[in-house]
Amino acid sequence: MNFEKSLSRFESFCNTLETISEKVIILTMILMVVIVFIEVVTRLFLETSITWSGEIARFLLIWLVFIGASVAQKKGELIAIEFFINLYSQKVRIIIMFVCHLIVLFFVLLVSITGFSFMKSMIKFNQMSPGLGIPIWWMYLGYYLGIIFMLFYSTLNIIRAAVQFRSR
Repeated sequence: MNFEKSLSRFESFCNTLETISEKVIILTMILMVVIVFIEVVTRLFLETSITWSGEIARFLLIWLVFIGASVAQKKGELIAIEFFINLYSQKVRIIIMFVCHLIVLFFVLLVSITGFSFMKSMIKFNQMSPGLGIPIWWMYLGYYLGIIFMLFYSTLNIIRAAVQFRSR
């Protein structure tokens, strides 16, 4: 199998992952808004509180942030200092972006290794969330999945930058 075909398959995989992630983001946002709205209404009109609403809103926010960050990274929409990069020629910009993607990949690798051991300990101790009564590692699974997705997207960005540099 040649390089172009492998790259095409990897890009297709990343695009599918992005599509699924976007659907998870939309669902998470809708659930968060509905749950928080119901909590506000019950507090305001019924003068009572739903015990699990704050906890599930936090869980959903973690999922939203980390899955959303991975999608933003794939699309190249994370914070960047484009003003300085745009001062250079196209070839130098590609090199700068390649190095930046390598740094991000290194950071995400470190975070994923730490996150993996953290997830293992969460599963091992089987700590339950107080309000929902579900394993706490479900909350952190969104964090870990977002980091894993970032690994894929960082790898794809590095390959794209290398191909782009090579074609110039």
